[in-house]
Amino acid sequence: MINSSGGSDGRRRLQIEETLKNLEERLDPAQFLRIHRNCIANLGLVDRVISLGHGRLAVEFVSGDRMDVGRTRTEPFRKAFQLSRRTRDGQ
Repeated sequence: MINSSGGSDGRRRLQIEETLKNLEERLDPAQFLRIHRNCIANLGLVDRVISLGHGRLAVEFVSGDRMDVGRTRTEPFRKAFQLSRRTRDGQ
């Protein structure tokens, strides 16, 4: 299931017949990152990063949705999000 903006309630839900692994391989890694076994995040839509303690993180999207970053995906997320923020901020 893919959540996106644009429907009558501000969101659209699309169901696709493809694994997240296959989808992840087709998406731009500078813009999209697997943050959990069941979530690929558009880094441009991350509003804030929340520390949960003990090295754990969650992200809050501009839509208000929140998702925990998987334990094994925390470090790749930290690196990718820092690069994404620098690009958006023009640095």
